Amino acid sequence: MDTAPTHFKPNAQAPIAIFGGKGSAEVAAEYLAASGAENRVLGFLNDQIPIGEKLAGYDIVGAFEDWSKLPDTTLFLAPLHKAKEAQARLSRIESLGIPADRWTSAYHPHSSIAKSAVIGPGANIGAYVNVSPSTTIGRHVSIRASTYVGHDVRIRDFVFVGAGAAIAGYSQIGDGAFIGMNAVIQESTKIGKFAVVGMGAVVTRDVADYEIVVGNPARTLGHTTERPVER
Repeated sequence: MDTAPTHFKPNAQAPIAIFGGKGSAEVAAEYLAASGAENRVLGFLNDQIPIGEKLAGYDIVGAFEDWSKLPDTTLFLAPLHKAKEAQARLSRIESLGIPADRWTSAYHPHSSIAKSAVIGPGANIGAYVNVSPSTTIGRHVSIRASTYVGHDVRIRDFVFVGAGAAIAGYSQIGDGAFIGMNAVIQESTKIGKFAVVGMGAVVTRDVADYEIVVGNPARTLGHTTERPVER
């Protein structure tokens, strides 16, 4: 197992700015602090809180569009996940035009990442997360504490996986999907893009794009408001 994937170098000196505020951005800052990188956290980029104010002990250093005004060495994190708003938030991140090599990741030192796992930039991996061999994880993925990701799982970009969830082997999680805490995904199951799996749901069949499922066994509750209009 490897607890220091290549996208996060704890001994580097580059400052890190985090997009967001209350919630996930604070969590990412805590992961960085636990990894010994607290002094590298420059602060938060936030569209609502004025520059100069503080959040969780860190400065607000600008609005989202101010990223380009920060030092050229600054790296970024964008843990902006929210159920049913993933598509809009991912589009917002991409609209900023931040170069790929300016994204970093935050790995809690108590996470366990298989050497053969491939994880894209912008990851936020919590304590006691177990990522199994031959798993591929995309860009800007957040996986909260005590989650199990089985072998040969494919997780695409901007996915959120809540604390204590379990994703069994060979499953596929589409872009922007939101997996609630303590949810269980059966082996070889496909979760569609921008789908939402509710807290504690037990998913034993494929979930369509934009579908919201809850319960045990998981049943359809509806679809996100971002679902394309049927013609």
